[in-house]
Amino acid sequence: MIGGGPAGSVTAIGLARRGWSLQLVDARPLGGAKCCGHCLHPGAFDLLRALSLERVVRSIALASTPRGRVLLPGDRILFDEVFDDGGAVVTRAALDAALIAAAQAAGVVVRQPATARVAADGSVEVHERGHRVSCRPTLIVGADGLGSGVARAASLVDRSRTGRKFGFACDVERSTSARGYGISMHVAGGGYLGVVQETDESAHLAGLLPSGSDAPTRPRDAMRWFAERFPSLRALGPIVGPVTAAGPMPWRTTGRTTDRVALVGDAAGYVEPFTGEGMMWAIQSALLLVDAVGDGAFDAAARGRYESAWQEHVERRLRRCALVAGIVERPRALRTVAALRVVVPAVLARRALRKLVPR
Repeated sequence: MIGGGPAGSVTAIGLARRGWSLQLVDARPLGGAKCCGHCLHPGAFDLLRALSLERVVRSIALASTPRGRVLLPGDRILFDEVFDDGGAVVTRAALDAALIAAAQAAGVVVRQPATARVAADGSVEVHERGHRVSCRPTLIVGADGLGSGVARAASLVDRSRTGRKFGFACDVERSTSARGYGISMHVAGGGYLGVVQETDESAHLAGLLPSGSDAPTRPRDAMRWFAERFPSLRALGPIVGPVTAAGPMPWRTTGRTTDRVALVGDAAGYVEPFTGEGMMWAIQSALLLVDAVGDGAFDAAARGRYESAWQEHVERRLRRCALVAGIVERPRALRTVAALRVVVPAVLARRALRKLVPR
């Protein structure tokens, strides 16, 4: 298991409970900041319930997400929705720690911080605190996110389809712009800045911007750029802690498996998570792999089951998210959606909104 985020940890827990002997190798030290929006979609709790982890994750949630909205420049509200089944605000550091602890309780050997190098012949070399160990595992699970080294080693990448987007995340001391909301998405310049109210005194920011647009891609410059266009963002407080960033977004994957490799989470396929479902996709892909393997081996039948399940359950959502991202990137398309919002019946608008607004 390479990668200690939600996808890697959930896969490890599921397979360990089915009798697999597993090692989880994660390069990031426990508690390290990661580029993430901190929103856990309500569907994630349904998935975590299958592993009896729902209560554990709810116990570390900072707040619920009772409301979501999307705003255009000038604080013009495009969508505004109250959720009767909202998700939760969960920091990645707390979520990762809880899931890794559950993996250890299930018998998984956790090596963190440590690095793993996958060779073309399927062998793995693990480096941990100056020591080097080589092994040849039956199954290598790549849960190492964007730019997955496992995907590269397994030749599962299409380098002709690289992205040009940059993401960043940070905490600020306060924000009156998101108070009373689970999350506010400020859309401009072909990208967005999301503000998640964590407590009464702090908020989490997550942004995604394309290169070549009017908006700068450096995090602090981007925050100032958005504040110039959204009056509500001028109440943002100073940055607290590190600013994490990612980009440019890399290639697309050509598949999820080889005869000894399986990819989960962002390593399996990534689309800009405008709908706030990123961590849920990671958890779902992990459970799909566990179910595909079942109590047997990772053979051709298991590979086929996982590929089919991933395309049915995850890829469909990714396509929907790609559609939203495409609209966000094109000002004319966004203006058309804003115009249609006025004439679309309220019931239909609410149905569409629940699919698109982060929570």
